[in-house]
Amino acid sequence: RARTARLTTSEVRPDGTIDGQLELEELPDQSVEFLGGFGSYERLRGGVRFTDRNLFGRGLIGSVAGRLSQRGWRPTAGLTDQDLFGTPFVGNITVEAFEREEPSFTDSAVGGTVSVTRRWLGKLRSRLSYAYFDRTGAEVDVLDPAAALEQYTEGRVTLDLEWDAQDSVLIPRNGYSLRFGVDVQDPALASDIEIVRLRTAATYHRELTDWLRIGLRAEAGWLFPQNGSANVPLPERFFNGGEDTLRSFREDLQGPLDANGALVGGEFRNLFSAELRFPLFNSIEFALFGDAGNVGSRVESYGFSDMRYAVGPGLRWWLPIGPVRLDAGHNPDRRPGEDEWVIFFSVGYPF
Repeated sequence: RARTARLTTSEVRPDGTIDGQLELEELPDQSVEFLGGFGSYERLRGGVRFTDRNLFGRGLIGSVAGRLSQRGWRPTAGLTDQDLFGTPFVGNITVEAFEREEPSFTDSAVGGTVSVTRRWLGKLRSRLSYAYFDRTGAEVDVLDPAAALEQYTEGRVTLDLEWDAQDSVLIPRNGYSLRFGVDVQDPALASDIEIVRLRTAATYHRELTDWLRIGLRAEAGWLFPQNGSANVPLPERFFNGGEDTLRSFREDLQGPLDANGALVGGEFRNLFSAELRFPLFNSIEFALFGDAGNVGSRVESYGFSDMRYAVGPGLRWWLPIGPVRLDAGHNPDRRPGEDEWVIFFSVGYPF
């Protein structure tokens, strides 16, 4: 990879060709990055990452990183081959350990993932992966059935497909994206549980005028237990709520409850969002948003009943790392114990 490129020309030949010299200044092979930030759920967070882009002198990318927040920690090590065995596929191996505090449980595990990724036709990206994690340190604070499944092994094969026709990854103004994913856990894959999960998502962005843009998002997910709902651990279930989902609820605080009022998640989820974005001045943007979503206990009861909503304003400040975002989500059908307003501070668009 090059840091800078400089082209100098000397003369134009009669046949129209040009004599010239191209000078490239390469980026250093090794780098150290320090990360820091603040999120509404994780609160203070930071990390450090070391990367070698020419590991063993073979063009491999190796990295070691550590992240820490007030909700958990995550050290990782990875190895990437950008032309796996001389093919258009990208190969990646990651090993990691983590612990993260969720509203109803603490999730912790040790394991790794092996994946191959390829772009097709410019806009289509496919990723096939196998992940194995030993979840031996989870702590669950709910009634049966999840309490009996605090410790298990996860062996999962996942296929992800994405068609990305957006004009920008960080700040999309026009275009759309479509995503589909399926993952399978089975004893044949070294898993203690048997489930099939399907995920779909679509986004659409359009500049309506010079001063008005719209963003739309629709997502759905289904979890099919192969041995009954009582054998689905909490970390595998769907939840709603947070800075990137249903913004009238804090992180993962919307979904089915047990008899004690603790969140137990569900086997399906729907999520819909719309945003109107108005440039104010320089790099500041104002937004009005609406979210709608639900989580259901049993996949056979899939539908759109008991939808919950969020409406509110937001501000975005465009920086090189992406938009820094402040959103205020109002719950128009608040129930006992729920907040009327929830404030989120984060980096990046919600979709």
